[in-house]
Amino acid sequence: MRLAITLRAAALVAVSGCASVQPVLAPTASVDASSGYVAGQFTRMKARGFAFVVKGVDDGREFTMPLGEDSSMPSEAKDQTVAIKVPPGTYAVVQWITYATLTKEVLSRKAVTDSILNKPFAVRAGGVVHLGSYDVSQSVQPGFPVTTTYLRIQPRRFTQAEVHKAFAATYPNLADGPFRCVLCTDTMGAFPSQ
Repeated sequence: MRLAITLRAAALVAVSGCASVQPVLAPTASVDASSGYVAGQFTRMKARGFAFVVKGVDDGREFTMPLGEDSSMPSEAKDQTVAIKVPPGTYAVVQWITYATLTKEVLSRKAVTDSILNKPFAVRAGGVVHLGSYDVSQSVQPGFPVTTTYLRIQPRRFTQAEVHKAFAATYPNLADGPFRCVLCTDTMGAFPSQ
């Protein structure tokens, strides 16, 4: 999954609107029997906000999951596990976006074309679907008259047991329920959609 954005020195035009970023659950969150959870593990720099757009297959409802804790002044994150609460249902990761952390203005959008990550998955009440572990990076190539910024989200090689252990360390109250990983080395291609 790669995205290259060209920024002109004179102006930066937003792609569209504001990102309605879901709040990340507190580490002390308790299981809500009428909800499910989507989680991920992220390493990222502090330049801007990054998020996955998780969309309901049946109802089209969208949830914007930050790739690391969302704050107005983002800090660097190393192997940070985050989770959001969603209604039970079938979902797919359809986009990833960048956004301004102070205003939540969407700066860029990119469709997720990875055949494993954008495959529909079922979130059950009380269960956790983990999207896997990712490195989020940005590099700038100065030039005249255009400066090019390259953004990249790259999956990391972890097993379901490894991401579950990290999830349990962050969310001990949610760790005992059903747990499945979408993009882990031992679960790719074997993830049921229903």
